[in-house]
Formats: sequence, C-alpha cells, structure tokens
Amino acid sequence: MMRTSIRSAVVCVIAGLAGCVSPTPYAPAQEDGGYGYSDFRIEPGKYRIVFRGNTSTSRERVENYVCYRAAELAVLDGFDYFVVVDADVEVLSEFRSVGTGVGVSGFGPGYAYSRRGGFYSGAFYGSAFTASARTQERRRYWAAARIEARNGEKPDLPNAYDARAVLEALRDDVLPPRP
Repeated sequence: MMRTSIRSAVVCVIAGLAGCVSPTPYAPAQEDGGYGYSDFRIEPGKYRIVFRGNTSTSRERVENYVCYRAAELAVLDGFDYFVVVDADVEVLSEFRSVGTGVGVSGFGPGYAYSRRGGFYSGAFYGSAFTASARTQERRRYWAAARIEARNGEKPDLPNAYDARAVLEALRDDVLPPRP
C-alpha cells in the first residue's frame, strides 16, 4: 500500500510538471537542435532563420520570433529593411494514448508525427487505441525564412519590412530567457 501511494504521488508530480511547460523564450537554440532560434548568413545581407518552439509555443509566436530575428539581423548588420524571400511553417504533431489503460494493450503510449497535417514518420506503439482510452494531440511549430536585408527606402511590397519598425512592434511580445 505504501509503495502504491509513493508511486501515485510521483506520477502526479511528473504529470503536474509536464502541464506547466511555458512557451519557448526568445533565445538561441542549443547546438543539439533544441528550441529557440538559429540563423545562418548565406552571404552579406542574406540569411536563413529558423525558430523551433515547444508544445506550449503558438504558431503565431514562432512566426513572430522569426520576423523579430530577421529585423535584429538587418539592424545589427546596418540595413534599413528586409524582404522575405520565402518562408514556411511546419507542425509536428504527437499523439498519445491517455486514460486508465482499460482496453489498451501493448508497450504503452504511442507516437505519430505529421507534417502539414499528413503522416510524416514514427509509428504507433502498442496494439490499439480503443474507446476506453483517449488520444491526446500535442503540436510543436517551427518556422523558417530566407531574407534579404537592404538599405534605402523600403519598397511598397507585401513581403518587405522596415527592420526598426518590426523591432518596435514586436518588442513587448518577446519572452526573455529564464535565468
């Protein structure tokens, strides 16, 4: 009985901590492909920027962080505006079987991944998802963009952005890294 109580308490603590994940802060990604931004200077004024968010980071925040990083790079390198040459947002969905386990057999939770809503890779582990278990989906977004930074007056194009105006507009939405 004591072991069961301890096990139950540990499971509750872990479940509680998992539910308290906060959105990915605006910070460089770790070299192991972790969450945050990464960028690569293709040549002067041309960059490829990626931001990977965790399951608590919305698609809008991921897109804004890529735009914010583009503006930062443009200003840091002495440019006035930038043009988004191409951009893409990907979604990675993770499906888990949750519930009491009645009617579910096999090796435990299963995972499936989708890219743009379709099957991407991975597999369901375990024998079945049945009516007695619920399936929970968690999504992670990542956005990528190629930009060209330029000087002079910003052209009237839908994909051209004044770098300083972007920094000003998005500054209050940027979550700083936790200490």
